[in-house]
Amino acid sequence: MINGIYQSATGMDSLAKMQEMISNNLANISTTGFKQQLMQVEKTAEGRLTTHGGMDMQNGPVQITGEPTQLALGSEQLFVVSTPQGPAYTRNGNFGLDEHGRLISAGQWPVQGEHGDIVLPNGAFTVSETGDIIVQGEVVDRLLLVKADRPLRPLGNSLMAAQDGSGLEPLGPNEGQVIQGALEGSNVNATQTMVNMIEITRLYEANQKAMLSQDETLRDAVTQIGRNA
Repeated sequence: MINGIYQSATGMDSLAKMQEMISNNLANISTTGFKQQLMQVEKTAEGRLTTHGGMDMQNGPVQITGEPTQLALGSEQLFVVSTPQGPAYTRNGNFGLDEHGRLISAGQWPVQGEHGDIVLPNGAFTVSETGDIIVQGEVVDRLLLVKADRPLRPLGNSLMAAQDGSGLEPLGPNEGQVIQGALEGSNVNATQTMVNMIEITRLYEANQKAMLSQDETLRDAVTQIGRNA
C-alpha cells in the first residue's frame, strides 16, 4: 500500500515536469528558431518513474522577410554566438547590427564568423548560400556554422549547448545552407501540444485520486489496528 502511494507520488512528479515542459513549448510557439523540448518517462527497476529530456531539432517553417540581417539555416545546422559564458548555438537568425557594425543576435551576442565577430562597418552586405559574407563584391568572412550532430540542451534566450559540454563540429566551407532575408519559425505544433497537455493533466489527476484513495485506505487500516490493540 505504501509502495502504491510512493509510485503515485513519483508519477505525479514526473507528470508535473512534463506539464512544465509543454507549457514552455506553448509559450514559445511564436519564438523564431525555437526547438521544442521532448520528455520521456521511464520506470526504474525499483519501480520509480524518471524523466529524460531532449530537444526536437526538426525544422520549423521558413518565412521570407527580405531583411538582409535575417538568416535561416538548413537542417541540423546552427549559428555560433559569443556569450560571457563562452560560445553558444542558436537557430534564431533574427540578427541586427550594433553601433560598432557587429552582427548581433536577438540577445545582443556577437554572431561568429571564421575570423571571430562579424563586423560590417558600412552595413551593406550579402550572404551566399554557403555562408560567405560579401561586402562590395569581396568575401570578408564566412559564417561559423556547426553541425547539430549530438544531443543538445536549452540555455534560454534561444541558445543551446551540447549536453556533454563539448564544442560542436564546424561545417566545411561548402556545407552551409543559408537563406538570407528569411526566418525559421518555431517547430511547436500547437494542436498536438494542446492534446498532450490535456492528456498529461488527466493522468496527473488520476494519479492524484489514486494516491488519496490509498492514503485513506491506509489511514482506515491504522485506525482499525488501533481499535483492536
